[in-house]
Amino acid sequence: MENPDPDKLKKAIVPLDGLHCSACTARVEKGLREMKGMAGVSVNLSTRTAFLLYDPSLIDAAAVTAKVESLGYKALSFSRSAGAAGSAALDALEREKNVFFYRFLLGLLLTGFMLLDHAAGFSAYTMMAAAGLAWWFAGRHFHAGFARALKTRAADMDTLVSLSTSVMFFYGVFLTLYPPVGGGGGYRPRWHEVGMLITFINLGRWLETRSRGKAGEAVSKLFRIAPKFARRLCPTGEETVPVTEIIPGDKILLRPGEQVPADGRVTNGASLVDESLLTGEAVPREKAEGSSLYAGTVNKTGWLEFRAEGVGEETALMRICRAVQESQAAKSSVQRLVDRISAWFVPLVFFAACFSAALWFYYSSPYQAVNVFAAVLAVACPCAMGLAVPIAVAVGFGRAASEGILMRNVDILERVRRVDVIIFDKTGTITNGRLRLAAVKPFMSGEKEFLGLLAAAEDKSEHPFA
Repeated sequence: MENPDPDKLKKAIVPLDGLHCSACTARVEKGLREMKGMAGVSVNLSTRTAFLLYDPSLIDAAAVTAKVESLGYKALSFSRSAGAAGSAALDALEREKNVFFYRFLLGLLLTGFMLLDHAAGFSAYTMMAAAGLAWWFAGRHFHAGFARALKTRAADMDTLVSLSTSVMFFYGVFLTLYPPVGGGGGYRPRWHEVGMLITFINLGRWLETRSRGKAGEAVSKLFRIAPKFARRLCPTGEETVPVTEIIPGDKILLRPGEQVPADGRVTNGASLVDESLLTGEAVPREKAEGSSLYAGTVNKTGWLEFRAEGVGEETALMRICRAVQESQAAKSSVQRLVDRISAWFVPLVFFAACFSAALWFYYSSPYQAVNVFAAVLAVACPCAMGLAVPIAVAVGFGRAASEGILMRNVDILERVRRVDVIIFDKTGTITNGRLRLAAVKPFMSGEKEFLGLLAAAEDKSEHPFA
């Protein structure tokens, strides 16, 4: 087996479709790690993305896509651009959220209809048809996941949902078509339970994807800070071009109020530039020939010409954004523990369901055994432990990003609760972000005359203090 060359390793981000639980992420991580030339894999359940460290001479996009599909999932793209991959993942999450919402509504309507049976007295076949619609159309994605799990011989949360609802549904079909002699001791189809289970799990999945979407949106705003167009100087004058067309060495013109489109160095002009996005400093910094400029910062006063040096994914801003994404993908010690437990969760639940059913079959009846088997599977369907930890991390990162706090290490979320003192390396970093007049101390004249002279002096000034 060929080992990847450390000097040739590249990073890529692959948005994934079809991940629903920790068992899914473990399956994808294991499968991708088996590929020749793969040096590192981290799959983030909350953002549905895989972060790869690979040797491009041994692995390409087609190989990764084929491997992901062989595992029963879908690779939406293969990109070295953190922004493009993040957008693709958010779009997929939005589509998935809508699917869960519409199927939740369908299940709710059909379950409500079935609950009216106590008052309306619908026929057994009408109830069976309503339950069948809920089982298939509102729960189709669960059954597709179960089929995928059978194909790859690895169970997940979809396995539990599909098995429990299928057992309840076909148990009801059997009782309807072949009623037990003498009433069967009160055993009868529980059609509404099929609809209720699918409905509530769809509701949970919708709330889950909604939380993930909000967390991802907060981080994705970082990628939208950089401008989309720039003024590039050319022999015939200036031209407006997309930022993606800028290459190192291009000369860029900046006018007051415009954002810096790339990292570079000033070659002509002088101005004040707001770098609070990167430094937290509220006061703009003076820039002149030879000064460094950074993408995403804002030119405040004069005009500047600068030579582009870092463009696209190589700017300081994009490196920060990528570091945030990679921090989200990394797993804390708690997540790693949960993943180890979740890997055995579904097999243990299935064993417990079979064992319970066997006891009830021996001591009671086959009808009660089926009821117990479905009930044990159903009660374990949400897998709160496997879902809560990654979602909590994603929401924590998203909330911090929305407040301007970027974290490079996921373990900080666990350690920060023990922090007593925070020390900053310089003064003036923690501010309100706005300059405020604190006091006026006139000299050589009265206050009224001094304020008049001050107003005249600042009337045409573009200085931030004016």
